[in-house]
Amino acid sequence: MMYFRLMLAVLVVFCLATAGYGQCSSRYLAPFTPAAPFGNSTNNSFVKVMTEWSPYGDGQTFLVVGGNFTSIGSATFNRIATWNGTNWSSIGSGFDGGTILAIAVYRGDLYVGGNALVVGGTTGTVARWNGSSWQMILLGTSSIIKAMTVYQDELVVGGIIYTTGTAGANNIARWNGSAWNTLGTGVQGEVFALAVFNSQLVVGGHIWSVGSQMAHGLCAWNGASWTVFGPTNILQVGSFTVSNGLLYVGYKLHDGQVQIDVARWDGLSWERLGIADGCGPEPACMIVYENELVIGSAYSFNCSTNSGDGIISLHNGSWTPLGGGIFGNIASLYQYKGDLLIGGNFNTAGGYTYHGLARWRSSTVCRSDFNCSGMLGIDDIFVFLNAWFAGDARADFNEDGTTNVGDIFIFLNVWFSGC
Repeated sequence: MMYFRLMLAVLVVFCLATAGYGQCSSRYLAPFTPAAPFGNSTNNSFVKVMTEWSPYGDGQTFLVVGGNFTSIGSATFNRIATWNGTNWSSIGSGFDGGTILAIAVYRGDLYVGGNALVVGGTTGTVARWNGSSWQMILLGTSSIIKAMTVYQDELVVGGIIYTTGTAGANNIARWNGSAWNTLGTGVQGEVFALAVFNSQLVVGGHIWSVGSQMAHGLCAWNGASWTVFGPTNILQVGSFTVSNGLLYVGYKLHDGQVQIDVARWDGLSWERLGIADGCGPEPACMIVYENELVIGSAYSFNCSTNSGDGIISLHNGSWTPLGGGIFGNIASLYQYKGDLLIGGNFNTAGGYTYHGLARWRSSTVCRSDFNCSGMLGIDDIFVFLNAWFAGDARADFNEDGTTNVGDIFIFLNVWFSGC
């Protein structure tokens, strides 16, 4: 005990002399260090999709981003790149043309889909990385792939699809690793979003019928047959996310006038969450991050001000811009190592210059990052002890209403475990 007190006293003297403390606030950060802009020759660069992938099967995962960019900083990256925590890397030579609009990992392999993708002189809309090169598995330019997911051990793609080569397809198809197949008679209308919910494949888009059933932007496939669900005044669905047993849906509806709306479905009942003063297209992407629903769009969700709130979150029952907002086109949202990544076509986020990719950090992420540096270090201990001696409520790690020695032990345990 005497040794512990002596060491604590030394640390306290040091931290009182060198460290200050303050409340970490939710904030936008550079996507990675160094923060290199995503660009192309037309200055119309998008980061459209993101996922994580373990190419070597050893548990090490890489962030993968895709879109229509052709550079990151001064380096060439043709429409796809990976981040290993330190550097950006290419996947082969990327794609010589087109735009990546969808991405998925199927049986350990990376697949991308999009519009007029070109690799090695071959044009197609779905490609697979075989470990050494890109292999086009859906040829031609007659299709546009806008969504991908895995359902019942098959890769499902949706968008505008007329044929998969050997068989006709109505805007949705499935790949079993060697051949394409249909999903019944498919759907009439363009597919924008796919998700798996309650053991069914949920499909959203500008869809008006499936088989003999009239649809209103939404339908579901159970592996053998189609069903329709949802309100009958939906015009089209733009995005899904699934969290805690709920399906969240972003859509456009006609309720006396055309409106943007968000709702959640538990499999039995439909609850509208609404977006006040919504305009433009339906939400393009959504995610539940730190227990709050976040949605992004190509336009401001506030028609009257057009104030850069193309990304908003549902906080305590009210929709508010995320931080200072982002003025631009938000195309993708993805949670990566505790942070929220935002991809799209924009130049600023929260007043800071970030081109095409930004990172949002909640104040609740990593409690032991006490100096808000974005990484753990010895300084966190010094700043914590300074706050602890000052009786700062942030140092009450055991949440008993006061600062005491138990908080120190819990903080150090969290710190040593890496958050």
